[in-house]
Amino acid sequence: MSDFSDSDSDYQPPPLWDGSNSTSSDSCLSQDDVSLLHESTPVPPEPPRPDWHQPNGSRQKRFPLDIQPGINISNNCNRELDIFRLFLNQDIMDLMVQMTNCYANKVKILKVVTRNMRLAKWTDCTEEEILKFLGLLIFMGLNKLPKISDYWSNKKLYKNEIARQAMSRNRFELLLRCWHFEDSFFHASNTDRLIKIRRLVQLLTATFRNAKTPGEYITVDETMVAFRGRIKFMQYIPGKRHKYGIKLFKVCDDDGYTYDLIVYEGKNSSGQTNTPTNLVMKLCQPYLGVGRSVVTDNYYTSVDLAQQLLQNDTHLIGTLRRNRKGLPKKVVQEKLNKGEMIALENNDGILILKWKDKRDVLALSTKHSVGFVTVTSKRNRNKKVMKPTLIADYNKHKCSIDLSDQMASYAKPARRSIRWFQKLAIELLFSTAVTNAFIIYKTHKQLSSKKYTITDFRENLCLQMLGITSSSNSVGSLPRRQIQHKFSKSTLTDHRGRLIRRRCIHCYKKNRDAGLSAKEARDQTKKEIGLFLFNFCVGARHDLGNISGAALTWQAGRAAAGRRVPRAGRASSSKARRARGASAAVFRPYSAQSDDEPDDCLQVT
Repeated sequence: MSDFSDSDSDYQPPPLWDGSNSTSSDSCLSQDDVSLLHESTPVPPEPPRPDWHQPNGSRQKRFPLDIQPGINISNNCNRELDIFRLFLNQDIMDLMVQMTNCYANKVKILKVVTRNMRLAKWTDCTEEEILKFLGLLIFMGLNKLPKISDYWSNKKLYKNEIARQAMSRNRFELLLRCWHFEDSFFHASNTDRLIKIRRLVQLLTATFRNAKTPGEYITVDETMVAFRGRIKFMQYIPGKRHKYGIKLFKVCDDDGYTYDLIVYEGKNSSGQTNTPTNLVMKLCQPYLGVGRSVVTDNYYTSVDLAQQLLQNDTHLIGTLRRNRKGLPKKVVQEKLNKGEMIALENNDGILILKWKDKRDVLALSTKHSVGFVTVTSKRNRNKKVMKPTLIADYNKHKCSIDLSDQMASYAKPARRSIRWFQKLAIELLFSTAVTNAFIIYKTHKQLSSKKYTITDFRENLCLQMLGITSSSNSVGSLPRRQIQHKFSKSTLTDHRGRLIRRRCIHCYKKNRDAGLSAKEARDQTKKEIGLFLFNFCVGARHDLGNISGAALTWQAGRAAAGRRVPRAGRASSSKARRARGASAAVFRPYSAQSDDEPDDCLQVT
């Protein structure tokens, strides 16, 4: 039991300190301890001033728009190929030629290549050959076949002359195997994940920026390149059409023109800033400081990004996620009915707006105030709806990258491949670069999208890259096949003045050669009011020179043998045969000066 307890009669509790300046020796705290206690007690801070206010439109900053948008090309660019070569310039062509030859020669040295392999017969490619190789890739996007080898097939379903005239199948497949953009053997131990395509991306994006100047609005968003191979930076985005692939961050204008892009390398990649704010600032860096407006979706938009853009004289418009830092809780947590709106703005002029349509829409803007505008409904053109001005402007400018992806999707030459850098190169060259070239060509020629589509642009570009200048559907110098028989008009008449109808002797001979009897061949041979015997049947594609020579030789032989040369034709009745004239048939070629008679047919008089 303790020596002291509350029940003892001699126990007295210690005196309590009342805060007075007592100097008693039995006090628990001295005067110095009391002063130290007062100094260490924290002073509660003053309540902060409210940073968010009711919007009145006076806090937004106004920046003068100092730009001259438009294309930056010379007047010498008249063809589709001239515009496309602005992006596929000499530096890129030299890079592809050098790296392709370098890879092929190193494979022959470092790997086992037997004499029967295609690679054993490798010869260095040239710029003209690479240009035809790229033209064939565009052609394969326009005319899709199951396999690459089918473009050189002799089957009736697949046979064509385009690929055959450009290059052989073995050469094309060998170029496709060796198509490279960097010396992968030299950089095998490099930590850069994009080393195989880094230089191509840098050269292409530089040409994109130089060819066109954007207007007031630019949009930042991401897109996907479909790929399911094994790479460290492959992405999965369930909301995209291609859920698996390589992610690209792009900046575009309202026309869908791409000015710059960044290939996403993954989270653990060294030297790359992956935060949305840093991505937007890096993509838009060349276009800041002149009063433009950047449009982003809720992945990029934040109060921090808006403040950084305001410091560079640039506005921001975009939708917001409700868990972003620095948002006013009053706006985020407010319950609204359909059509209602609440908005607050801070001292920097950053407006946070919440509007209820089918669901809550949270948006940010540094150039808009509170207001509504009447717009046309997309589903019903006769219906007018009221929307906040901020939401209407965002909907107007947000779809520029979607427009670019839509144009790039038409006749895309992408195929299944395990080489990710070739898949990405095809996307950059034949989707992004071709789309940019189409936009510039259409602007340069002042063409309408309804009359001149991107498919027309690809067709003309493909013909020019392959060196085919014919505007018709035929290839090379092959004559165009006619389906119908064409006979020249004849003036031969019988005794009644009726025009005489005769069969084509060449179609008759063709039917006889096919094994038909004389009667069956006569019945199936077309009968027309035309020239006697030696009519030129374009549908059968007869040889005119042989026909003319055979006709004259046959006539001279019969005359030399004393036999009668047949007249213009044989009538169907004996009475008509008796009524025919006595004049013999004389063969002579058509006159070249006649407009009604072709100079390569024979006429009977």
